[in-house]
Amino acid sequence: MMHIFMMLEIHIYMPYLYSRVPCCVSPENMLGDHYDITDPLMIKAMQDEALTHNLTLNVTESGHLAACSLPHFLKTSQLWSFSPRCTNKAFVQQSAQGIMAVMKPTQKLFTFGILPIVGALADSWGRAPVLGLMGGGLMLACGLSALDAYTDAAWGNGLVYISGCLFGLAFQPKDSILSGAVADLMGDDMVNKGRTFVVLRTVDSALSFFVNIFIYMYLCEHR
Repeated sequence: MMHIFMMLEIHIYMPYLYSRVPCCVSPENMLGDHYDITDPLMIKAMQDEALTHNLTLNVTESGHLAACSLPHFLKTSQLWSFSPRCTNKAFVQQSAQGIMAVMKPTQKLFTFGILPIVGALADSWGRAPVLGLMGGGLMLACGLSALDAYTDAAWGNGLVYISGCLFGLAFQPKDSILSGAVADLMGDDMVNKGRTFVVLRTVDSALSFFVNIFIYMYLCEHR
């Protein structure tokens, strides 16, 4: 399952972070002139694209394109910003990658801190209840992500960071407890224990393959 969550993070979560970036809609998120388009080749490409699709480009007196004056290019275009709420691709990428730069280390620290707690709970309660508790944590992470999307990021990046930490339960803690559960069930039977781990990895890879195909077809249809 770890492969599936990694794949979903790449194909679903990162594009979602791009899509929630706003700019140029209020005085608080107006862009400075360092986001202006100054590269002549990029300006020419945007002018050609705008001419093809009857879009308007506002060129400054210096020959640059103002950061907040860019049109909404088609989603099929290489010039699309990845966000319906901001037309400046450089700002969208910088903002979304900045969120990931904070969230990933925080997620790792959360995972590192929770491992000994999870191990102690597994020894006390058993493996199955702890795996169920982790499943509940993943459901909560999905719920918080849905709430962030539904409220249009009304609470800033807080829900993203919290859900990102909870998504970390899909990685090392879950694998450690699952491996311990297999070891408990199989005891000293090394042959069946090895076969069980092979089956788990095979199912993981097969699910990852089919989920990847489904995501690809879905994104191609709704891009």
